[in-house]
Amino acid sequence: MNYNQIAILFLQGFLVVFVILLLFRHRKKLGIGVLLACLGLFQFVQVFLSSAIYVSITNNFIVSPGSSIFFTATLFALLIIYIKDDAGETKKATYALFIVNILMVIILRTLGWYFNYTSTVNLLEVAPPVLYTSSKVLLVGTIALFLDSLLIIIIFEFISRKVRFLFLQICITMLIVLSFDTLFFSTLAFWNYEKLHTIIISALISKGVFTFFYSILFYVYLRYFDYTDKELVYIKIKDVFRPISYKQKFETAVNIIKKAEEEREQELISANNEKEKRIKELELSKQELQITLELIKENEYWLKEAGRMAKIGYWRYDKVTDTIFWSDAIHEMYGNDIEKGVPKIEVILDVFNEESRKKLIKATVLLANEGTPYEIDLKITNFKNETRWIRNIGEPIYNDKNEIIGRRGISQDITEQKRKQQILDYQQKKLQELNSNLNEAQKLSHVGSWKWNMTTDEAEWSDEMYNIYGVSKESFYPSNENVSKTILPEDLYKIEQGVSSLLVDKTFVPFDFRIKRPSGEIRNLYIMALERKSQENLFGVTKDITEQKRIEEKNLLITERYKNIFNNSTASIWDEDLSLLIAQINELKKLKIPNIRVYLEQHPKVLFSLVEKIKVNKVNNTTLKLFKANSHQEFFENIQYTFGSGSSKVFAKFIESIWNNKKTFTSEVNYKTLKGEEFAAVISIPIPQTAVEQKTVPVSSQSIQSIKEAESAKKESLNKLNEAQKLAKIGSWVLTPSTQEVEWSEEAFNIFGFNSKKGVPDFETQLKVIHPEDKELVTESIRLGKPFDIEHRIIQLDGAEKWIRSIGNPILGDDGTVINLTGSYQDITVQKRNLAEIRKADEMYRLLTDNSYDLICLHEPNSSFKYISPSVKNLLGYEQSEFIGKKIFNKVHSDDIKILKKAIGKNSFKGTVTDAFSIRIRHKEGHYVWLEFLSSPVYRDKKINYFVTSARDITQWVLAKNEIQDYQKSLQRMTTEMTLIEEKQKKEIASNIHDYLSQSLVVSNMRINELRKKSTFKKIDKDLSFIEKHISEALENSRKITYELSPPVLYQLGIIDALNWLLEDVEATHNIECRINSNVNYINLNEMKSILLYRCVQELLKNAIKYAKATLFIFKLDRNELGINIILTDNGVGFNTSLLNNNRSHTGSGFGLFAVQERVRNIQGEFKITSKINKGTTVKIFIPLTK
Repeated sequence: MNYNQIAILFLQGFLVVFVILLLFRHRKKLGIGVLLACLGLFQFVQVFLSSAIYVSITNNFIVSPGSSIFFTATLFALLIIYIKDDAGETKKATYALFIVNILMVIILRTLGWYFNYTSTVNLLEVAPPVLYTSSKVLLVGTIALFLDSLLIIIIFEFISRKVRFLFLQICITMLIVLSFDTLFFSTLAFWNYEKLHTIIISALISKGVFTFFYSILFYVYLRYFDYTDKELVYIKIKDVFRPISYKQKFETAVNIIKKAEEEREQELISANNEKEKRIKELELSKQELQITLELIKENEYWLKEAGRMAKIGYWRYDKVTDTIFWSDAIHEMYGNDIEKGVPKIEVILDVFNEESRKKLIKATVLLANEGTPYEIDLKITNFKNETRWIRNIGEPIYNDKNEIIGRRGISQDITEQKRKQQILDYQQKKLQELNSNLNEAQKLSHVGSWKWNMTTDEAEWSDEMYNIYGVSKESFYPSNENVSKTILPEDLYKIEQGVSSLLVDKTFVPFDFRIKRPSGEIRNLYIMALERKSQENLFGVTKDITEQKRIEEKNLLITERYKNIFNNSTASIWDEDLSLLIAQINELKKLKIPNIRVYLEQHPKVLFSLVEKIKVNKVNNTTLKLFKANSHQEFFENIQYTFGSGSSKVFAKFIESIWNNKKTFTSEVNYKTLKGEEFAAVISIPIPQTAVEQKTVPVSSQSIQSIKEAESAKKESLNKLNEAQKLAKIGSWVLTPSTQEVEWSEEAFNIFGFNSKKGVPDFETQLKVIHPEDKELVTESIRLGKPFDIEHRIIQLDGAEKWIRSIGNPILGDDGTVINLTGSYQDITVQKRNLAEIRKADEMYRLLTDNSYDLICLHEPNSSFKYISPSVKNLLGYEQSEFIGKKIFNKVHSDDIKILKKAIGKNSFKGTVTDAFSIRIRHKEGHYVWLEFLSSPVYRDKKINYFVTSARDITQWVLAKNEIQDYQKSLQRMTTEMTLIEEKQKKEIASNIHDYLSQSLVVSNMRINELRKKSTFKKIDKDLSFIEKHISEALENSRKITYELSPPVLYQLGIIDALNWLLEDVEATHNIECRINSNVNYINLNEMKSILLYRCVQELLKNAIKYAKATLFIFKLDRNELGINIILTDNGVGFNTSLLNNNRSHTGSGFGLFAVQERVRNIQGEFKITSKINKGTTVKIFIPLTK
């Protein structure tokens, strides 16, 4: 049982259901289209997986992730759409998936057509049957999906009648539908598959498991996340076979009927209510009519009196009689005598100011023509010369035919109201200005005020309080609970303590706290005032101190950074106290000295006293390095010795800058290190402007010694440039077209033959020396204002003619015009002569190619010949025509064709002159001739167009080479045999020395010891000691010689132990450190290879000891599948390895290394040596191991 695969399948199923339910949950916001797009994607995934991927759970149980997970989830999605929305939405989803599947069938089929063409590049090596199988599977799945959609609705409606538990409704419905789907889909899609039975059984089990799993997930969602009390409307099963929107239409019809019944019932209720209301109104109207008749008379009196008191009058205009009626109040408003009657209209209009007159005329015209009533305020100066404001209200008067026959209205004297309104407007404006200024002040200072009623929890905030909290008035009410939520939990206690202190102790101490805005931003606030206005109300002032906090943090950071900059700056920084110096300078100013610099030159003691007033507080680490001081103490103890030549003049200039109230002082100064080495530096001092700044003045110094040296090098470089131009006969020039001014380098004068001391000749003079036939070319090139590269002739003043190459590049301004032309002149007279010579040489080359014994040919990259020299007749017996347009492959020896093809490919790829290669070409008479070829490419438009190839007959050389190789093999065998013989002789000599000489020396030494014990030989004890010493030395030397001739460790323990012993001996004998890095404990080498390898390493060590002057040897030994890698590295003086390739230079160490190289080759090994002078030498030896 593959539990890992099972876990992955359930994880994938959960993720798929989660995505479907998430998109379904938000379908109102996102739209159902997002969910349908997701289901369409699942269709593609399930088709691909059903065609290509199956998961084996056990030997006979396989699961299709596409069918079990994605297709099952799609059907569940259709079911939940039907349950929660309606049949119409289900129909849309079904049609959408049906269309998507049909389109994918077509697309997969057409994609398969690409595999019918060889030009198709199949990068992922997709098998064509995958596309055909996918389209077939998709077509069957589309049919099954459509049938499944119908079955879901039919079966769910049927099950819902029988079972009330929603989980069982879902689970049973989907088990039946997916069982049908499995049998239908698997039978049609895989009918010819030999394991159809296994697929069906596996599909039924896997879909059943996932149906139960998905049913749980969908039931949890419907039960706990998207629960509604909507009752399901059950329909007859047969009705489902109607259009799938039946349920939607049924529900809509039910809703419409219910709504109509409710509206009808509401109309009846309203009609009854209206009827009862009308009856009551009629009864009341009778009583009101009687009362009204009694009150009309009384109202006329009170109306007139009210009009007088309210300064309201009535007016009317009769269009038929063209008369105007005014009440008494209106006569009084206009200051008119009632007895004189109403003035004429022209007189009335004169009392209005210009603006009011236009307003009244416009309103009257609209009323007379269109019947539009008006209410306007008018300003008048009445007949008593009083300024008044009148509110005039007018309306039309209609006859029975609805024709306007006049107008009427009222006028009210609102002069007092206007005056009060103006005062009120002024006060309101002032109040708004005060509020605006207060809000602006609060905004600028980030201060907000607030009031809070502790009993009712009502609060009032200023505008800035909302800005401070990052909220708006519309979205945030400043209740205690809402404000507390914005305060960081760890700062709530501060608010509680502050309020408690005010309420209990009647004291307030300002405090700060933090809030979190809705945006997530943390702000620091400070309650700077808190006052209890009454028993219930608190008044407070809050300030946003976030920026202040940040500034404080920045100041701390700046202070820390200053310390870091001071300590780690690459410039030398001195922290100096100039307060005493500036105080003494101020005292000197009282003397009214006219020129302080002259005064200091005349009074050097004053200058020195001023310098002594400078106090150095501290210096940074760079200063210590610059002045080569080991510590701050050492620097301060020797600070008086750090000033170099001319430093007193610099101090005098510095004092002059302070005297003249300069802002900064910058100058070059010469310093000395504590070692006495003088160097130049640039010193920069900000001159302090306040007493506080005088206490700590940062003085920075930067060494410019390298710049000074660079300036010197620059001058030398310019001299070399002029010399280079002179050698290359190239002169530079600059031309300004607007002024015709020209600048030349020194060589430009030499090229044209002008005297540089007389200056650059003007442009016209330059044109005179240009050859008449080339003058137009030169002037036109300059006039065009474009880059040019031309060749022309000049005629010098002495009549000599030269060829010049002129190169020019324009420099354009912002408007595109040429500001300057820069370029160069080159004297190419010699090149021109050489070109003529080359042309002659070309002709000679043609003669050579036609008459050369070597073969010369021109061929295309595919080896087709374009030209072949006549020597082909002598070399191969063919005519030229037998090669032109043909390839050479049919004439190449069969064993050499691969070599030729490899060379051609290498030529085309590298595009450079290739190494020579040799192949055999069949002679026309049938035998083969060895030819050595050498090719070089010919480019055209940056592409290889042809190859020029030369060939020579090397048949005799090849035969000789073969003989030499045979001789070398024979020589190597002899060398190996001689080496073995030599080793054998060394072994015999070592054995003789050990068996005879060493034994004799040991016996002699023992005899001397016996003689020394006898009293008769005490007189010659010194002589015996001398003999004994030399015998011991001889015995030791004989042992060393024995080990060098034939090391026993090599024959007894093997090559690995022998090499370790050799290196230990070198370390002990020559006092040279030897490091051994090896992962090899044993190597199975025959005696010959062991001896040769041992002698090679021994020779390398001897050479290094004798010539390299090394103090360290690193010996690495590594074994792999192919053989053994030996690397010997020393740290000696190194040497030129090219000596090894020179057979005439094999002397000294070179001969020893050459011998080592030959020994390694004798055992089919590889030898490589690299060396760098004064760096050391590395030798790499590879010995192959045979199985």
